[in-house]
Amino acid sequence: MHRTTVQTPGPATPSLLWPGKAARVPLSDREATLCDVYGYGEELGRLFRGDSFDMLSWLLNHGYAGTVDLVYIDPPFGGGSLYSRKVQFRGVDSDLVIQVPAYQDLWSDADYMQFMYERLVLLHRVLSETGSLYLHVDTAQAHYLKVLCDEVFGRENFQREIVWRIGWVSGYKSQAKNWIRNHDTILFYSKDPAHFYFDKQYAPYAAGYKRRGEGKKGKGHPLEDTWNCSDQDKLDSIQIKSFSHEKTGYPTQKNEQILERIIRSSSPEGGLVLDCFLGSGTTAAVARKMSRRWLAADVSPAAVHTSRVRLLTEGLGQLSSGFATYDFESATQTPTAEVAIERKSNKLDISIKSFQSPVLAEAASRQHGREGIDWRSTVDCVLVDLNFNGQAFRMDFADLPQAQLTVKGVYGPRTSGRVAVKIIDLLGNEVLVAE
Repeated sequence: MHRTTVQTPGPATPSLLWPGKAARVPLSDREATLCDVYGYGEELGRLFRGDSFDMLSWLLNHGYAGTVDLVYIDPPFGGGSLYSRKVQFRGVDSDLVIQVPAYQDLWSDADYMQFMYERLVLLHRVLSETGSLYLHVDTAQAHYLKVLCDEVFGRENFQREIVWRIGWVSGYKSQAKNWIRNHDTILFYSKDPAHFYFDKQYAPYAAGYKRRGEGKKGKGHPLEDTWNCSDQDKLDSIQIKSFSHEKTGYPTQKNEQILERIIRSSSPEGGLVLDCFLGSGTTAAVARKMSRRWLAADVSPAAVHTSRVRLLTEGLGQLSSGFATYDFESATQTPTAEVAIERKSNKLDISIKSFQSPVLAEAASRQHGREGIDWRSTVDCVLVDLNFNGQAFRMDFADLPQAQLTVKGVYGPRTSGRVAVKIIDLLGNEVLVAE
């Protein structure tokens, strides 16, 4: 494909300088491979596994410039951390919990600024003239990224600095000899300050509220740019809620309420929402619930799999608003499996005879000295395509057990065309077995 170049929107002052800063950003020409299709619909959601820069370049190379109504991103904060997550095995091995890497946030200052600069330039290009950007950051990077966004979007397009109070603080976080840190920052920018879409939101009136003796009138209190700071605006972080049904186990997961508020206020129904740092899948899940189209990506296979399972589990009755997965990456440690597929008159017998996940087997052995793990304990889900065309996998039914339960491993659907079975382990590594 022809290699094109994106130039920044124009000079702005003040601006940041760092070693290696480039004024022109060449687009990647990497192609994305269509892997899976789940459900159906006039326009499928798109879930990409790969770097956000490759995803944004692909969109610009395929006609998406100026089409996105809303961008929400919660990128790495450049905090020098290596994030991990706990993975619990299933079934008879459910006592086994391992630690696996989720993603790393280790950067030099110059590398981090260049990383964010390149992606902000491309995000500006994909936004429509009425579109908006919400950039979720912490206090360590908020001021640098504010100047960076001013340069890319223009200072006149800065709309608000939203302060999200995370919630109550306890334990070691409350011991600091300082003001206790308890908020994140969300920078809100428009593409055009005169034409950006915005649907004003309101918090309900408190019980007994009266306005100048007239009682309750109007829609409520207009929401301010400080969130979760009153009894009428409860928005505590999901990370401090021990029993939230939303939790996926993915680090840095954000609340659905935050995305509901942003999507409702800054995109029309049927609009197009983009998140190229998808993490646990919250943006895509909420966009679909709110009848928005969506584009999403993450470089972490675990994040993409967490998002895929979340979308399938929450949307088994909504497959008319389906989605497709695309891949810029190639699998590095593919599991192996033996699957028997037998045809008997008008019925199929599908039986998984064995499954081996090298990564999980090695982690169980190294971290716990455990050998001989039951293969069902390592499988997150089984998907079946009853009319496999040899290219894109199109799911017809799924075995998606709840936490700690195991897949059945034996299935008897009615006969059809060529059958393909996709088995996915707890980390999102997968193997495809077809007739």
